[in-house]
Amino acid sequence: MRIVDNIRIDAEPSGEELKAACEHLVRELLEEVRHGFGDITVSVETTQSKKKAITIKSGKSYRFVV
Repeated sequence: MRIVDNIRIDAEPSGEELKAACEHLVRELLEEVRHGFGDITVSVETTQSKKKAITIKSGKSYRFVV
């Protein structure tokens, strides 16, 4: 089962990159719950091309441009 299938995404923008970011965030959250500790930071910024960049930091940094 894909976790994101149960998440309703009403916000703009949408698309595959946003779904990938959501899936990654949920996977990281579940992994940290399983381990019993952790720290996740999510930031969103507007790039020069007016797109949004989502950065998820959980040990490593992962960036998604939507």
